[in-house]
Amino acid sequence: MIAQMKKKEQREQKERRQAHVEKVRLEEQAKTACLLWTEKILPNWNEAKETKRCYDLWWQGIPPKIRGRVWSLVIGNTLEITPELYEINCTLASMEVCCSQSESDHLRCNDVLHDGTNNASTTPTLLSENSLSQIRLDIARTFPSLGFFQEDGPYYEHLMKLLGAYSCFRPSVGYLQSMAFIAAVLLLQMDLYPAFVAFANLLNRPLQTAFFELRQSEMTKYFIAYDRYMEQELPILHHHLDKLDVRPDLYLIEWIYTLFAKSLPLDITCRIWDVYFRDGEEFIFQASLGILRMYESRLLSMDFDECVEFLTQLPEKMSCSDLFRNIEPFVRTYSAADISRPRKRFVQIFNEVEQRVNQGDVKGHDAFSRNLKEIKMSKSLSGFINDLISSPSYL
Repeated sequence: MIAQMKKKEQREQKERRQAHVEKVRLEEQAKTACLLWTEKILPNWNEAKETKRCYDLWWQGIPPKIRGRVWSLVIGNTLEITPELYEINCTLASMEVCCSQSESDHLRCNDVLHDGTNNASTTPTLLSENSLSQIRLDIARTFPSLGFFQEDGPYYEHLMKLLGAYSCFRPSVGYLQSMAFIAAVLLLQMDLYPAFVAFANLLNRPLQTAFFELRQSEMTKYFIAYDRYMEQELPILHHHLDKLDVRPDLYLIEWIYTLFAKSLPLDITCRIWDVYFRDGEEFIFQASLGILRMYESRLLSMDFDECVEFLTQLPEKMSCSDLFRNIEPFVRTYSAADISRPRKRFVQIFNEVEQRVNQGDVKGHDAFSRNLKEIKMSKSLSGFINDLISSPSYL
């Protein structure tokens, strides 16, 4: 008994020493990477961002100290949002929030959304009471373990201000659940104005536009492409989930809407965003398969309820290095020499699906549905797509 306890203690001591050595190694690696980013890459951004050294460093993760700067550069500002335009939308949001409060709360609302400088004279109608209520509710549920975004937290006012301003900036979209998570991650990396610019431009990308604007026909194409991509890369797991009728939408929707921010640890989410901003939407689906690949053996032993529960509540403790090792096979470029069968990248599969779905005259719902029926898809996905296209708002 005593001998076993000594062995256990020795093993634990060895593990602690190894963990300490690894921590020191990673800290030194981060310092070196940060110097390379700040001294070599950022000062020569346009040329350096395309180099192999930058590509390799990027895959290892952008140093937290400069992550916000790099994200802003990569996301860009194609919407040409100026500080003046941002302030106008902050004013509109401030007015609407204050109108929704009692008189006793009026000054507090101005402080939250416009630092007490409300000079507008008309009452806007861009930000509905439903949106305001949903924003407040979602903020309270955003990274609760951090305590940063709750009402007494240091980032509450910033998050409220950003989301309110965006709802006024894009009233046709307004506020939808999960936006708070995306905005929160950006605010942790950069100041309020650049975070707003990044947020608005990010939600203007094709994948986000399809989902946040509820363009169901576009969403359909993404789901079909993902289903085919998974069947190509993880055929055994794909067959298992299809047999159980575990539809992709049961877990993939949340992963896409929040860009994994609600499902994965924050540090891993940031690592995924690093590469996503570089490689585009394809990486979201590569990362999704990476998660499935990492837990494939466990999922293959589960029934329907267990699979759904697992995929919608991923383990809180997760190794970032393990996950990226499982993502990497989907990112590398395949050649005829290293594969036994031809493989297609997600973007190729998506383009093929889009061509098939859009062939001929697809101006009407019936034509679009007819093209969909001619596309081969898994049984589980077929059920979801049928439900989707039968929606009165489809197309």
